[in-house]
Amino acid sequence: MRKPTASPITMPSSSLPWMISQVDGLKCKAFDQAVDILVDAFRNDVTTRSMIGDNDALLRPFYYASLAAAVLGGRVWTVTSTSPEERAVGVLACFGPQEAFLSRCARCVYHIWMGSKFTSGSRSEGQRAAGWDDFWAQLDENTRKWWTDEHLPNQAAFETGAYGPGVKLGAWHMILLAVDPAYQGCGVGSSLVQHVVDLATPRGDAVTVNATVDTNRTFYARRGFRECGRQEWAGQCAKWTFSCHIKAHDSAIST
Repeated sequence: MRKPTASPITMPSSSLPWMISQVDGLKCKAFDQAVDILVDAFRNDVTTRSMIGDNDALLRPFYYASLAAAVLGGRVWTVTSTSPEERAVGVLACFGPQEAFLSRCARCVYHIWMGSKFTSGSRSEGQRAAGWDDFWAQLDENTRKWWTDEHLPNQAAFETGAYGPGVKLGAWHMILLAVDPAYQGCGVGSSLVQHVVDLATPRGDAVTVNATVDTNRTFYARRGFRECGRQEWAGQCAKWTFSCHIKAHDSAIST
């Protein structure tokens, strides 16, 4: 099991102690608090509503499974307030180079969601067993069909065109970022993103992220991310604009 890493950070407009720590397991307070933050942040998000079939009962299982997959197959960090009490106030989930959500290989990722039709060599059984299989089994048939026939293959094709072939697989791809509303605007999200950039930069790696709302697009633009493509997206519950963003040195990507 990966050992947790922690580094002190200074938050703008705050003299209180803070810490960025890596979450290295599913049975710890930091993991549970991170899931709570995600559920609260994305409760009314139209993309999330489509992904869970507009079923409130699946909101927590979805984010539990998503975060668990990142802990087991990628990396998850929290910003933790250490005063007056120790608790997570922000969370970021990321997959590093040659890592992918629910898969050992990003090229296989959209096959994962179609179940036992595919062999164990194309997916991480550990990530799936940590919550995804249970979530998937509870989805209605129309939502599962949307995932497998539309959302995943369309996203894979669009990302390849936007980032370029192989770029996302070789990058640090951030999949989740959320901050407790009481701590928004204090630099929590910025510190988490910068932590990933600081890990990627010495290696010459790119950092990539997708966005579905304008506030997030502005947030990443202000932190040096370049938008490299956007497209209108249709889900089960609504439509939204899906965009791809990258921060890279010349050595990390050729355009």
